[in-house]
Amino acid sequence: PNPEMTSMELRELIMVHLALRGNAYCEIVPTNGGRVAELWPLRPDKMQIMRDGAGELVYSYQLPSHMDGQIKTFRADQILHIRGLGMNGVVGISPIAMARQAIGLAVAAEEYGARFFDNDARPGGVLQHPGQLDDPAYERLKRSWADAHQGRDNAHRIAILEEGLEFKEVGIAPQDAQFLETRKFQTTEIARMYRVPPHMIMDLERSTNNNIEHQGIEFVVHTLRPYLVRMEQRMQMALMTEQEQAVYFIEHNVDGLLRGDMPSRYAAYNTGIMAGFLSRNEARERENMNSVPGGDTMLVPMNMMAADQIGAQRALGAPHPNPPGARELPVDIPDGTEVQLSARPRRTGNGVQFEERTAKAASARHRMQQSHVRVYRDVATRILKRESRDIKDAVDKYLRKRSASDFSTWLTDFYREHQDFVVRTMQPVALAYGETAAAVAAEEVSFEEDTRTAVERFMQAYVDAYGIRHVAIGESIVRKVM
Repeated sequence: PNPEMTSMELRELIMVHLALRGNAYCEIVPTNGGRVAELWPLRPDKMQIMRDGAGELVYSYQLPSHMDGQIKTFRADQILHIRGLGMNGVVGISPIAMARQAIGLAVAAEEYGARFFDNDARPGGVLQHPGQLDDPAYERLKRSWADAHQGRDNAHRIAILEEGLEFKEVGIAPQDAQFLETRKFQTTEIARMYRVPPHMIMDLERSTNNNIEHQGIEFVVHTLRPYLVRMEQRMQMALMTEQEQAVYFIEHNVDGLLRGDMPSRYAAYNTGIMAGFLSRNEARERENMNSVPGGDTMLVPMNMMAADQIGAQRALGAPHPNPPGARELPVDIPDGTEVQLSARPRRTGNGVQFEERTAKAASARHRMQQSHVRVYRDVATRILKRESRDIKDAVDKYLRKRSASDFSTWLTDFYREHQDFVVRTMQPVALAYGETAAAVAAEEVSFEEDTRTAVERFMQAYVDAYGIRHVAIGESIVRKVM
């Protein structure tokens, strides 16, 4: 912040001023170009805020005595003013002033305890003499008793009483007056004023191993966060231009304070990585570990797919959301194009003919599927053989002779090219299957219009989506075992 202070020291001083005075001030020293160069803290008890004739805020600051104690006036844009809770939106209220009674009672209890233990002559008792003492005897007895028993060094010494003297205790003992309980309550009362959990002031009476971690998290969320948000928003408003605010933002990273135990953290990382919104390197960074090659690649579950590929997935036989017998069957194409196929199902009142036609259509679909299984298997085998062969050669070339980073770069380039190979290899088979399926479906529902163009576009979208999914899954598997 300035040549004499570290960032930690300035932020600590700002927090002290906010906690005790309700306001923190820093003078903004700009460069010749107007950018912020330095921040110098100012004492809040020496600052006064007022408005000038134009209604603008003006900050008047009394300089230290070695600078003649003069009053220096600042414009609002020259001061970083972080306000605590206030009533007028201009000046924060001191938490000490708001809780003066609770603090006063604690101070009074502290002073009473100090006086009591410092002057342990047991003023709560009396010496009773059977006769009447003259003034010299009274003073001598008072002086000798004080010399023998007053003060911490003489506390609890045995007293020897003569001439029929008797000691009688009067008053209430401190423990009976709940003196210790009063001091404990006032300590908690002051901690409550700042929303500080009891365990953070070493009051572990109600803390256990099961709840102390959550109390620490509550401290960050409910105690620190309001202060941090005040500092972030005011600093962003006072230290940045509008153009900078559109690009940058100020934020305190409190992840380290919210870290749970190791099993909880690792379970959370595993969930984020498996769900695809957290990379392995991001998880390693949070554990202060170095990144690994390929760790920035997001992993996704194999049983999930992108929403814009649903249309292609339906070509595999997934049910369409439109009800059976609908007049319009929209076919979703990933590139945003939508093709409408008008269906005119044949109606018949004869249930026997309907059942026979349904059984015949089911048999035709089954024969069509079985006739294409071998073809699909041969094409998939050819794709995987080429893929495994090239990867094996690259492992021998890069991983065993060079470095993992070179292999990672090769892998990215390979799968970019391999996606085109998958699409080219799968396209004829998929198109043939689509045309056959369309013919069987048209025969089943007596569909008479030409669907070749729609089928080609549909199957092309399916093949493109299949290529994307294939290389994504393949690359993720290879990187996982690197």
